[in-house]
Amino acid sequence: MKIAISFSIIAVTICLLATSCASAEQIQLSIKYKDGHDTTYTERLHMKGGHAQLVIDTLRLKEMKEVKVSPVRGHVKAGKEGYYVTGSSMQVKFLPREYDSHLNAVEFPLPLSMTKTGNQLLMGINKGMKWECRQRVTYTKGNYDFSTIYDLKDIDAYEPLTIDYYLLKGKEANYSAAARKYRHLRIQEGALRPLREKTQERTCLKYIVDAPEIRIRMGWKPVPTPVLEQTLENEPAMITAVTFDRVKDIVDSLYAAGVKRAQLCLVGWNVKGHDGRFPEVFPVEPQLGGEEKLRECITYAQSKGYQIVGHSNRTDIFHIASGDDYSDYSKNAQGKLIKKWKISGGQMYDLCYKIAYEKYFKRDEPKIRQLGFKGVEFIDVLSIVNPHDCYDPTHPVNKREAEQYALRMLQEASQLFGGIQSEGAIDFTSPCLDYALYTSMNMDYPYKMDKTGKKRSQPLADAFLPVWNIVYHGSILSTPGSQAVNYTIKPSHERLKMLEFCSRPIFYFYSAYRNKGANWMGEQDLHCADGKELHQAVQAIKEGYDEYQKYAYLQYETMDHHEEVAPGITVTSFSNGHQIAVNYTSLPYTYQQTIIPPYNWQLVK
Repeated sequence: MKIAISFSIIAVTICLLATSCASAEQIQLSIKYKDGHDTTYTERLHMKGGHAQLVIDTLRLKEMKEVKVSPVRGHVKAGKEGYYVTGSSMQVKFLPREYDSHLNAVEFPLPLSMTKTGNQLLMGINKGMKWECRQRVTYTKGNYDFSTIYDLKDIDAYEPLTIDYYLLKGKEANYSAAARKYRHLRIQEGALRPLREKTQERTCLKYIVDAPEIRIRMGWKPVPTPVLEQTLENEPAMITAVTFDRVKDIVDSLYAAGVKRAQLCLVGWNVKGHDGRFPEVFPVEPQLGGEEKLRECITYAQSKGYQIVGHSNRTDIFHIASGDDYSDYSKNAQGKLIKKWKISGGQMYDLCYKIAYEKYFKRDEPKIRQLGFKGVEFIDVLSIVNPHDCYDPTHPVNKREAEQYALRMLQEASQLFGGIQSEGAIDFTSPCLDYALYTSMNMDYPYKMDKTGKKRSQPLADAFLPVWNIVYHGSILSTPGSQAVNYTIKPSHERLKMLEFCSRPIFYFYSAYRNKGANWMGEQDLHCADGKELHQAVQAIKEGYDEYQKYAYLQYETMDHHEEVAPGITVTSFSNGHQIAVNYTSLPYTYQQTIIPPYNWQLVK
């Protein structure tokens, strides 16, 4: 039974899950209205069975420009026991800090916020209007606050703003238990299926469970680009790094080294290479060998027992693909184009999801399959950004509708190729996604928030936790962060994070391809310009392949608990009782009679 109590002043409905109340939770609401006035309230959510719901209906949302939601228990003075966990799985402890600081998250894999105080943990789950919100943690003059902020100024509300709250107590008041609770809810919603079930139905998915991913960037135009609005006349020349014939050499080297299973992903096989002219992909790039050589390359890799797939993009568009015809682009509320990054193809813009699916995906994806690619196919970007809306009057979509187009593309590609992977892990994709290239763009905490140059603030994120993994491990394969690419040649912290998170390894030829600026996957790289470079690259892959065989079986288990049992010592526990213990320190550590060497790990059965 639901009881709806309407507060006309604040235009908020608090939905109770039963007629009697076991406890109450105070929520602060700060609302800015489109007519210029604003107000702040503290409201009580009456909880039954540890569950309550905050709802603001669509009629009232139309009057609002911004809604800021903050649990009162999240207003904490520095020095108290406890922590926040953001939707990006970043932990913020209530430590005294030297400088004021803040942490923003606009696009985050989990629609969750956690506040642990005392022996209780409050978990919020953003549901209705979740694509319009961001998270913000602030530390100001010794005080912490954690808010969810909804930006509605240009939005025609398409559903009620809804947040579900769960209160966990006692031994369950920790991030592992909260993540397990969210996993249970996702199972109930039908958004999560075990790998054991999925791999019985799809051999291509079963193949990659104990096989690393090897991405090969074949060609690209200079990044950063010297030409923003490219045309056929001013397009920069493409850099050729790996031809289709050279891919065959990589295959031979992997095979000779004893890498028995791997999935290769060709990045930039399309016209003018990686991010060259998206959403246009054909013809197959002639400088790499053209279509005939690509087909030959695919067949050869498959003959050696490897899966091989391609790389495409369904969210972005360049001027060189469209010329002066902007009809396919997403438009904002003011009717303007939405600029993204400046990369290989020039200035990137948002492509309307409806157009992406109905025009480009339906036209081109079957042709890509006909080239011979088969496996867990890669579509870039879709799972690492929030679905974007489009205000073009000829093809308008709100973010919830865009989400459905994204899911159609992922699902249909999975059926076409045998599986689907994408760049990130935003969990609306969980009903379809088989592998997330990385669950975070930045796992390399702590990081600095103040960029004024006048002072260096203390890091606000104290740890990157496997919260997403506790929810989805055993259902979706993943790698923890972009810096974990080529992990066997990375610093110990990045290498060990792979093991702590029980990750599927990913290796990348020419991952660090930018001429200027930081490479988000790290500066350590694999090359194959000559025999020596190829040998070194394959040895790095073989080391990861051999290590992965020791724990790949755990991909079928759920990850049930994670904790730091001592400073620099983490233990990750799985549903079969096995554990991965990791030592980030310079001294050996004994865990349950197992010695973990410095900067190393052990599988504890």
